[in-house]
Amino acid sequence: MDEAYDAKFGSVKSSPRFFYTPLFFLLIFLLKISFLFGEENYNIKDIKKVMEELFEYHIENKILAPKILKRIFKIYVEEFDFEKRYFLKKELISFLDLDEKKIKKIISNIQKEDFSDFFVLNNSIFKAIKRAQKNRLLIKKNLRDLLEDNNLKKKNSKTNSFFVNNKKELFQRQIEEFKNFYLEHQKIVNIDSEKKMEKLFDLYNRKKNRIENRYLSMKEKGEHFFVLQFLKAFAKSLDIHTSFFTNEEAREIRANLEKEFEGIGVVLTETIEGVMIFDLIKKSPAEDSKQIKKGDIIVFINDKNIEETPFEEVLKIMRERKNGQISLGLKRNEKIFYITLQSRAIEMSCERVSFSFEPFGEGIIGKLVLKAFYENSNGISCSKDIKKAISILKQKGDLQGIILDLRENSGGFLKQAIEVAGIFLKNGIVAISKYSNNEIRYLRNLNGKSYYNGPLIILTSKVSASASEIVAQALQDYGVGIVVGDDRTFGKGTIQYQTVTDKESKYFFKVTVGKYFTPSGRSTQVDGVKSDIVVPSIYSSYRIGEKYLKYSLPSEKVEAVFYDNLKDLEPKLKRIFQINYLPYLQKVVTYWKKMVPILQKNSAYRLENDEEYKDYIEKINSKDKKIDLDFQMKEALRIMKDMIFLDIYSRYRLNEEFSKAK
Repeated sequence: MDEAYDAKFGSVKSSPRFFYTPLFFLLIFLLKISFLFGEENYNIKDIKKVMEELFEYHIENKILAPKILKRIFKIYVEEFDFEKRYFLKKELISFLDLDEKKIKKIISNIQKEDFSDFFVLNNSIFKAIKRAQKNRLLIKKNLRDLLEDNNLKKKNSKTNSFFVNNKKELFQRQIEEFKNFYLEHQKIVNIDSEKKMEKLFDLYNRKKNRIENRYLSMKEKGEHFFVLQFLKAFAKSLDIHTSFFTNEEAREIRANLEKEFEGIGVVLTETIEGVMIFDLIKKSPAEDSKQIKKGDIIVFINDKNIEETPFEEVLKIMRERKNGQISLGLKRNEKIFYITLQSRAIEMSCERVSFSFEPFGEGIIGKLVLKAFYENSNGISCSKDIKKAISILKQKGDLQGIILDLRENSGGFLKQAIEVAGIFLKNGIVAISKYSNNEIRYLRNLNGKSYYNGPLIILTSKVSASASEIVAQALQDYGVGIVVGDDRTFGKGTIQYQTVTDKESKYFFKVTVGKYFTPSGRSTQVDGVKSDIVVPSIYSSYRIGEKYLKYSLPSEKVEAVFYDNLKDLEPKLKRIFQINYLPYLQKVVTYWKKMVPILQKNSAYRLENDEEYKDYIEKINSKDKKIDLDFQMKEALRIMKDMIFLDIYSRYRLNEEFSKAK
């Protein structure tokens, strides 16, 4: 029987400005969806400033080249019509199929802060919006016929891969979008009357108008939203991991990176009944009150009736607090009740390290789950959480092996990646960073001794990315652990500089400034970390990874650095390192690597004869979402037991040979 714990401890000093950006990092703690609004007020002059700054930082793209301009137009269109439900193919030819002469002219215009070519594109967007709004009126007229379809099923949610050629096909896509909206909403509120159907359409129409009105507002209000959209498209054009953020988005990212935010801990969504409590954050004022439940409808905020208030305004009002307090009027079963909550800093403990153990022989096997590399200034860091977890596990019994689960880990702070790897290593270089000017920096672990040096498995998947790949490949390079999981990880081997954690920054962005390599000189860029033993995850059948993304940067290699020659250090510092660092340098371990062929053979035999595994693979290949068994962890535990047995046998043979030699 497993015993499970959540980590709620640790301390850290300051947060660095370099980090390995998670791929799925927008935790939305107050809102169910993210909106492009905030306190910014951008104008055309801001475009030049941001472009110059990002070009200065970027590892590869330094000027507004033709390929960058083409990407900007493409991304600008995709940001508006990602699902390809607004434009006809012929309407975009003049923007997406630019000749050399036209490209030179547009680049020249942009350098003069003339964005008239994009204003022409905006006019096409305005026309597409007006057409879509007319189509929605037609949908409303035929509402009953659409929703009384007995064979109504959700269409494949896969993004449309092409723009259609005629208005009839376009209208059909818009009908399908509304049908899907209806089916999704049925999961929240039962649509069982004509009146509710009409309310549902009104909600759908409001949501569409909210997005569309931001574009239409460019006509009256001018620059702000255009500048924002242009900068977002420009940042993305440099490479897949460079981005420009609104203040609101920056707040969300900051909360996710630091695992802490200020609030009362409610997640909201908009339904036909009103603004609903979609979820409660664990150990938040809302959950601790024991009075608020999922499904409650917010009617009043601070004595103001918000039933007719637009959703984005409700979100703003939720931040208006007197002395840190917020009063809510909530409706449940047609009855209204009131509650006042005190806002406070909330730790996102559900996203922090969790751990459990499984009894084995006369000891235990520990399982550490790390979903992100986090730290903040209030005493939270994943490296200290892991150390505390290992300490508790050692108290529970003889810790014979550890499985470090990085399957859902998509990145975080660089400093924490180095410190987590250092838990399992002595002194030595954990990662190498290389920048656009070919400057190379060495990122060292300076602990002197490892915190744990027994059997270790690093469990990965195709969504293990960025900082998690540094840790997995560094530990694999030194041979202190073996990697089990999908054939490869995500393949993000680039470094981003960011301004998100600087609350006073005028502009919030992250920009790719370099690539990282592990001690072997290998980069995880594109290729990812290759598993020593392949055990497929639930993501194995999906096309996931850097190699499938647009505008990703190529991979390369640098010189291996298993022996640290300290060539980057000043003479005085070098002497100190020679005395206190080099004698305790981590050496490459071949002990566990030699076991891999036997471990592979044993695992392959088990999987070939395991009916549960065959059923698991069948479900994965059919993309069945109902997979209850964590087969990857099950097999990782069996591989760990093999490692422990082989370790015991190896030590027994060594002792026997030593005795004979005596």
